[in-house]
This record gives sequence, C-alpha cells and structure tokens, in this order.
Amino acid sequence: MIRKILHIVILLLSLSYHLKSFQINIQGDNQEINTLTKKIINRNTNRFISFFGIDTNMQVNCILAENKSEVTKYFGQNTPQWVVGLTNFRENIIILKSPKLDQISYSQFENTVKHELAHYIQNQIVPLTITPNWFDEGIAEYLSDNFGVTNQVLLSHSMRDDKLIPLKKLENKLLSNRTKSKLAYAESASLIDFLVLAFGEKAISQILDHIRSGATFPEAWNKVTGLKYNNISFHWSQYLENRYKWIFMLDFKYLIWLIMPVLLIIGFIIKKLSNLKTVNKWEEEDAIEPIRSFKSFEFEKNYPCCNLNNNFGKSNTSAGHVTGDEPPR
Repeated sequence: MIRKILHIVILLLSLSYHLKSFQINIQGDNQEINTLTKKIINRNTNRFISFFGIDTNMQVNCILAENKSEVTKYFGQNTPQWVVGLTNFRENIIILKSPKLDQISYSQFENTVKHELAHYIQNQIVPLTITPNWFDEGIAEYLSDNFGVTNQVLLSHSMRDDKLIPLKKLENKLLSNRTKSKLAYAESASLIDFLVLAFGEKAISQILDHIRSGATFPEAWNKVTGLKYNNISFHWSQYLENRYKWIFMLDFKYLIWLIMPVLLIIGFIIKKLSNLKTVNKWEEEDAIEPIRSFKSFEFEKNYPCCNLNNNFGKSNTSAGHVTGDEPPR
C-alpha cells in the first residue's frame, strides 16, 4: 500500500515537473486575452502531447494581433480576411487575431488556438512542408473538435451533389474561397477520422516517426496502414459512403419535412384519444340517467309536495301561496 502511494506521488511530481517545463510566450498588449490564450493552451497541452507522442519540454511562441495594422503586418496583405489564425512554420510562431478585433466568439477563438497549437506541435516533429496539406489540416481540425455535425452535413451534401474536392487538390494549399475552404477542412478532417477509426490515434505519431526517420509520406503511410497511398481515395470514398451518405438529412430544412408527418400522427392520436374519452363520458352519463330518473320518481311518489321539478312548498296546480292552515297537497 505504501509502495503504491509513493509511486503515485512520484508520478505526480514528475507530471508537475513536465508541466512547468512547458513554456508559453505570448506577445500582446491585452493581458486579459493573453491570460485566456495561456489557459486554452495549458488546458489542451497534455491531450496534444499524448496524441503526438512527444516530450513536454518545449516552448510555444504566440503573437496576438490587436489592431488592423498588426493584422496586416503579421498576416500579410494576401491572407483572406476571414482567417483568424495561422502558424508561421518558418519562424516557428503562432499568430492569432484578438477576439475583440472582429467580435470573435469565445468558442471560435478557443478552436482557433487549438487548431494552430496542433500545427505548431506537429511542426516541431516534422516540418509542415513535407506532409500533405490534408494531413496537416485534418489533424488540426480533429484535435480542435471542429469536425462536428455542421461540417459533417456539409460533407454529406457535397457527396450527394458530387461536389467533393479531389484528394489530389487537398494535398496542396487550401483554397482562398471561404466556402470551398470549409469543405476542404471537412474533407481533411474526415480523412484523419478514417485513419484513426481504422488504425487508432497512434497511427498519426507512427507516420510522423517514420517521416522523421527519412521515409516519404507515402512510404510512412504504407508502413503504418499496410495500404498503398495511391489507393487512399478508394478506401476513403468507401468510408464516406458508409458513414456520411445520409448525414445531410440532419440539415434543418430536411428535419422539418421529417418532423411534420410525426407531428401530424401525434396530433391525430391525441384527437382520437380525446374523442374516445368524450364518448366514454357520454356512455357513463347514459348509464347513470335511468338511476336518477328512478330515484326522482320514488321521491315524488312519497313526497308529492317536494316535486323535484318545482320549487319546494309550491303546488303543482296553483300559482298561489300555500298557507299554514291548509294541509300540503
């Protein structure tokens, strides 16, 4: 028991040491945003380190662009306006737009930080320039939890309309068109999702290890998966067909048409039950009425002056008042 406790203490101390050795340098004037960025990075560090299978002894450098002039300076003039973060792999630095600059929501900012952090860590293992763009962006989307229902519906719609971007085009830089870029990110994330589902998360770090040892990406892919890289489009399309073919039905406009018949059926059942309840009530009242009539007849027979159909004390034949001297009729 004592040995187990000592083992846990040593493990915790070791973990604490590794966490302290992970340094975060953020350049920005807004201390509140700087603190928020550090919290997001620290909160996801262990998950990312475990995913990539590397040591935590590293340093993250980050710049927060606080105004339009800084955005132009760090992002460049040719970067689309909708881009809120990027990783400069040559200078080994993450560049982010301040969430207060373009009214970026907290969730969007957090996802952007995680996305760029994934690029940053991957670039420490293998330069991003020697791996396919779909692989890099797919990993970043996978780790930042961006491949949700919305992107899956987009992917499914594109499958149905035969508008998927070919894998060959995804190997290079993503398109500057925002709509097509969203689809490219969704497709890239689905490729990583396919790889993880088929071979586990460790397949990512194994591929990177082989590349670091001198293998090309197709060679590393083949060694880890046992599949030829040239056949990846076939396996991926089969995966998409089985997993995302009908996901487009989750789109709201399709859900309305799915829900309406259900609501009509529910309404019909409620109306039917209500009518049945009314009929049962009528039948109960019809069964009670003869008993009431019989009791009224008996009462009037024994006490004719108290006819239930007239006021108490009034005669059936006279409209005058009944005096106390006359016996009741």
